[in-house]
This record gives sequence, C-alpha cells and structure tokens, in this order.
Amino acid sequence: MGTHKQRRSKEESKIKMKTTDKSSDRKKRKKEKQKTKEKEKKRTRDEEEASDEDVESSVSEEVKTKTKQTKLKTAKNRSRKGKGKDSKKLADSSDLDDDDVKENPKKSKGKSPKKKSPKKGDRKKTRKYRDETEETKDKKRGKSKARSQKDSFKNRGKNKHARKRATTELVRQGEPETDDKGKLKAGTRIAGSLLHVTVVKLLGAGGFGDVYLVEDEMMIRYAMKTEHGLEGLASRLYYEMRCYEKILDARRTNPEKVTRLLGFFGGGVMGRYKFFIMSLVGPSLEDLLVKYEIGWETALRLCLECFEGVVDLHFTGFVHRDIKPANYSIGLNENRRKVFLVDLGMVCKVVMDSSKMPKTSTYDFIGTTLYASRTSHLGGVQTRRDDLESWLYTCFDIMAPNKLPWAMESDRDRVHTMKKQFWKNPLLYIGQIPPQFVEIISKIESCGPMDAPDYKGIRHLILMAADDQEVDHEAGFEWELEANKVEKATGIYLRQRKNKKMRRETTVNSTQENF
Repeated sequence: MGTHKQRRSKEESKIKMKTTDKSSDRKKRKKEKQKTKEKEKKRTRDEEEASDEDVESSVSEEVKTKTKQTKLKTAKNRSRKGKGKDSKKLADSSDLDDDDVKENPKKSKGKSPKKKSPKKGDRKKTRKYRDETEETKDKKRGKSKARSQKDSFKNRGKNKHARKRATTELVRQGEPETDDKGKLKAGTRIAGSLLHVTVVKLLGAGGFGDVYLVEDEMMIRYAMKTEHGLEGLASRLYYEMRCYEKILDARRTNPEKVTRLLGFFGGGVMGRYKFFIMSLVGPSLEDLLVKYEIGWETALRLCLECFEGVVDLHFTGFVHRDIKPANYSIGLNENRRKVFLVDLGMVCKVVMDSSKMPKTSTYDFIGTTLYASRTSHLGGVQTRRDDLESWLYTCFDIMAPNKLPWAMESDRDRVHTMKKQFWKNPLLYIGQIPPQFVEIISKIESCGPMDAPDYKGIRHLILMAADDQEVDHEAGFEWELEANKVEKATGIYLRQRKNKKMRRETTVNSTQENF
C-alpha cells in the first residue's frame, strides 16, 4: 500500500512540475513578445522623428530659397530703375552667393526638382508652417492698413473727395439771446469756425433769415447771414455756404481769377439759427440806381463789373440763376469801385458732360421774372448761357431804365413771349444801346447749352463801347460825391422801379451797409 501511495505522489509531483514549466514558458513568451513590440515601437518613433527633421529641413530650405528669390528680384528692380550707385551696389553686393543662385529653381537651367509630398505623419509640421505664414501675412496686412490710415490722415487735405476743412465744420452753440421779434441782440457773442464776432446791428430781414453787421476783436466789420429753423424746407443757407467754401478754395489757388465774389469766414449753428460770416459790402445797384442819376460812362463801367462777377462765378463751377441789379453790391473802402456778385442761395453746378445733363429742372421757374432767361420760363436746366442772358437784361435796364418791353408786365407767360420777340430784333425795342451790344447778343444767342461762352470776345466788345464813350475807369462814381445825390423825377418813377421787384421765394440777400 505504501508503495502505491508513493508512486501516486511522485506522479502528481511530476504533473505539477510539467504545469509549472508550461506556465513559465508562457510567461517567457509573453515577455519576449512585449520586448519585440517595444523594440518595434522604438524603431517607428525613431523613423518618425527622422522624417520630421527632414520635413523641417525641407521647409526651412524652401523659406530660404523664397527669401533669396525676393532679394534677387528687389536687387534687380533697383538696378533697372537706376537710382544711382547705391542701387548697383545693392544688386552686386546682395546676400546671395553663386551656390544660392544655383539652388534657385527659377534661375537654374535644368528642370526644377519636384517637391516631395509629405507623408501622413509629416502633415502636422506643414500645417504649422502654413499657420505661421498666414499669421505673418495677417501682421503685414495690419501694418499696411495702419500705414494707409496714417497716409490718408496726412493727405486728407490733398484728397478732394475725402476732405474736411475747418470751414466745413459747423461750430454748434446754445440758443442766443433775442428780442421780442426774434432778432439777435446787439452785443451777442458768436463763435464761428474761423472767427469770433460780436453782433453790432441788424442790416436786413427776410422771410427765412436775417443779415447782421458784426465785428471781430480787431474791430474789423463783416456781414453775418442767418437762417431760422425751417420745417420741411431745404436749407439754402447751407448750400450757399458750401458754394462759398468752393470759392474760397478757388481763391487760394487762383486769386487773380476770383475778384468779384465775397470772402468767406466760416459758419456755425446757434440753437435753431444757422449762420455764416462773409465780407461786408455797400448798397446794391438796385438801390443806387433809384437814388442817383448816372451817365453812359458809369453805365458801361457797371456793365463790365457785373460781367466780371458772372465770369468769376462760372470759373468756380457754378451758375447763379438769378442775375439782376439787386444781387450786385458796391464794395467798400479800397474796393469802392468794384461791383460784387452776391446772394448765391440759388446756384447750381456747371454741367460739362451732356450725358449728365438733366432734361428738366426741379423748379417750374426760378429767378426774377424781369431778368429771368427764356430757359427758366420753360422750366429747363439753366446753364452759363442763361446767366449771360440775364446779365444782358440787367445791362439794358442800367443803360435804359424801364425801356424793356416787359418791365411793367407781371404775367410770366406773356413775359416769355415778349422775350422771344425781343431776341429776334432787339433794336426795335431798345434803340439807345451801343452797337457793340448787338454783337454781344449774337454771341450769347449762338452759344449752345453745353458750350463755354466767349468771355474774351464779350469783354473786348464792352471795352470797345467804353472807348467810344471815352470812359475813365479810374474815375469815381456818382454816389461817391454827396453833391450828385438827387431825388429822381417824381415818386411815380420810384414806384415803377420798385414794382419790378417781383416776388421770389429766397432767403434775404442783403449784405450791405449804407454809406
């Protein structure tokens, strides 16, 4: 029995030994497999790192080649422009060597090497490179934008489309002190965009605004035009101020060509009042022709002075559309023998291109019936020729008062028909005019709507008429001597003269101070 048990125990021990051996073998195999896997992972990591280094080196080489190419281009461009010896030195002593030039694919004679496409593991690096290049581009764009903004800020006075001068900026103030009638009180301080002035007195009043005599700290006097707050109506004072700003620009560039228009000294806003400051002038021709008897010499001189005002306004690019004696004023002091064209609240721009010419005007009629052109009666767009037609009526009224056939007529349609008949044969209606004005009539009539009038020819004809009358252009006018002041004939003539002031919906045009 004992032997049998011993045999069994031996067999069991052998079986246990075998199982332990098998388990140990399995563990060894697992360990070997793990080791092999780790070795393979190390190999793949090493390979990936090597490939990444290759990609980085290739990218850096590409960047270097690109920078070298740009240097070559800039150096060659400078040498081509020939900006002196410095450009040649830059072209010769550029940072590129012969080897660098050979590496440049554009300059090499052989075929350029094909770029290897990156592997899957290399795409991360290429994406990083792309992101970096995009960031640098964005930075450059930001710098260029900042530079362009600085340049635009510096050159804003040179750019005529995006220019804001000090004259265009309206200085806003509080509500000023007024009297019971809504007029500004004397002594009111007003700050404009260019001047600080004090109100002295009221010069004239109208339906939409007033004109005041003002003076600055140096006791220099100006005229200030105001406009009340208009509801539902366009501000004519605003457009007149913009016109004076253009005149100011033209006077800065060509002072000798803008001598019969008023100076502009800024504007602003006081509560519900808009205002701008301009030169102070004397009485209007309308008032002077009522008070004083004038001769042929003065009449021809006034015709020439009025013509120069129209020419100056056309030079600045505007059409007046309301030429008449009431819109001409005599200058003061050293300008007392000059006549200035005033009241620019109804101006329009000169159209030079026929394709941009509108077919009809926005107004059925604009101007004054006695002096308006035939185009204005038809509701058409007025041009420079229409200003000269109104100027011609003004000249006839100065030389031969109340001799125009429609002087006492108020119906616009009848006035229009009479004007058409007048242009067929003016001498039938007015015989007391110099013969040179017949040629002036033909020059104005032959001028097309888009044509530039013959200003030199018209000026020459006026001077010829003045030479025939032996006019002294340096002599004083009748109103400069108090002894020549007379009351005209009777009150009938004065009433006839005042009846010619037809109703017109405009702002007040008085910028005058009495002598």
